[in-house]
Amino acid sequence: MIKPMRIEIPDQDLDDLRQRLKHTRWSPPIAGSNWADGTDGDYLRDLLAYWAGPYDWRQREARLNTYNHFLTEIDGWQIHFIRANDQDTKSIPLLLLHG
Repeated sequence: MIKPMRIEIPDQDLDDLRQRLKHTRWSPPIAGSNWADGTDGDYLRDLLAYWAGPYDWRQREARLNTYNHFLTEIDGWQIHFIRANDQDTKSIPLLLLHG
Protein backbone atom coordinates (compact mmCIF):
# COMPACT_ATOMS: atom_id res chain seq x y z
CA MET A 1 0.00 0.00 0.00
CA ILE A 2 1.29 3.47 -0.90
CA LYS A 3 0.41 6.29 1.51
CA PRO A 4 0.97 10.04 1.01
CA MET A 5 3.05 11.74 3.69
CA ARG A 6 4.44 15.13 4.66
CA ILE A 7 7.67 15.99 6.43
CA GLU A 8 6.64 17.36 9.83
CA ILE A 9 9.41 17.35 12.43
CA PRO A 10 8.04 18.10 15.93
CA ASP A 11 9.24 21.35 17.55
CA GLN A 12 10.55 19.41 20.55
CA ASP A 13 12.83 17.36 18.26
CA LEU A 14 14.23 20.53 16.68
CA ASP A 15 14.72 22.12 20.12
CA ASP A 16 16.49 18.96 21.33
CA LEU A 17 18.79 18.95 18.30
CA ARG A 18 19.68 22.63 18.76
CA GLN A 19 20.52 22.01 22.42
CA ARG A 20 22.69 19.00 21.61
CA LEU A 21 24.50 20.95 18.88
CA LYS A 22 25.13 23.86 21.26
CA HIS A 23 26.53 21.47 23.88
CA THR A 24 28.88 19.56 21.59
CA ARG A 25 32.05 18.53 23.37
CA TRP A 26 34.86 19.19 20.91
CA SER A 27 38.15 17.34 20.90
CA PRO A 28 41.28 19.49 20.72
CA PRO A 29 42.38 20.35 17.17
CA ILE A 30 45.19 18.29 15.66
CA ALA A 31 48.05 20.48 14.47
CA GLY A 32 48.54 20.39 10.72
CA SER A 33 45.33 18.49 9.97
CA ASN A 34 43.23 19.42 6.95
CA TRP A 35 40.49 18.02 4.72
CA ALA A 36 42.77 15.16 3.63
CA ASP A 37 42.56 13.88 7.23
CA GLY A 38 38.77 14.20 7.49
CA THR A 39 36.35 17.05 8.10
CA ASP A 40 38.03 20.36 8.87
CA GLY A 41 37.32 21.18 12.52
CA ASP A 42 36.79 24.92 12.01
CA TYR A 43 34.38 24.26 9.16
CA LEU A 44 32.43 21.76 11.27
CA ARG A 45 32.23 24.18 14.21
CA ASP A 46 30.90 26.92 11.93
CA LEU A 47 28.39 24.54 10.37
CA LEU A 48 27.06 23.36 13.74
CA ALA A 49 26.82 26.96 14.97
CA TYR A 50 24.73 27.76 11.87
CA TRP A 51 22.46 24.74 12.40
CA ALA A 52 22.04 25.57 16.10
CA GLY A 53 21.38 29.26 15.38
CA PRO A 54 20.10 30.98 12.26
CA TYR A 55 19.28 27.90 10.16
CA ASP A 56 15.53 27.86 9.43
CA TRP A 57 14.40 24.24 9.30
CA ARG A 58 10.75 25.25 8.86
CA GLN A 59 11.63 27.09 5.64
CA ARG A 60 13.48 24.02 4.31
CA GLU A 61 10.67 21.72 5.46
CA ALA A 62 8.10 23.84 3.58
CA ARG A 63 10.23 23.69 0.44
CA LEU A 64 10.63 19.90 0.71
CA ASN A 65 6.88 19.56 1.16
CA THR A 66 6.24 21.18 -2.23
CA TYR A 67 7.03 17.69 -3.60
CA ASN A 68 4.67 14.72 -3.37
CA HIS A 69 6.09 12.38 -0.70
CA PHE A 70 4.92 8.81 -0.20
CA LEU A 71 5.60 5.83 2.05
CA THR A 72 5.35 2.16 1.13
CA GLU A 73 6.70 -1.12 2.42
CA ILE A 74 8.85 -3.42 0.30
CA ASP A 75 10.14 -6.71 1.74
CA GLY A 76 9.61 -5.43 5.28
CA TRP A 77 11.42 -2.13 4.67
CA GLN A 78 9.61 1.21 4.96
CA ILE A 79 10.47 3.21 1.85
CA HIS A 80 10.04 6.99 1.56
CA PHE A 81 9.91 8.26 -2.01
CA ILE A 82 8.99 11.29 -4.09
CA ARG A 83 7.17 10.95 -7.35
CA ALA A 84 7.66 13.87 -9.70
CA ASN A 85 5.66 13.70 -12.91
CA ASP A 86 6.90 15.36 -16.06
CA GLN A 87 4.50 16.74 -18.65
CA ASP A 88 6.88 15.65 -21.43
CA THR A 89 5.69 12.21 -22.53
CA LYS A 90 9.13 11.50 -24.05
CA SER A 91 10.98 11.91 -20.76
CA ILE A 92 12.79 8.88 -19.38
CA PRO A 93 11.86 7.79 -15.83
CA LEU A 94 14.71 8.13 -13.35
CA LEU A 95 15.11 6.35 -10.02
CA LEU A 96 17.58 7.83 -7.51
CA LEU A 97 18.50 5.76 -4.47
CA HIS A 98 20.85 6.10 -1.54
CA GLY A 99 21.94 3.44 0.91
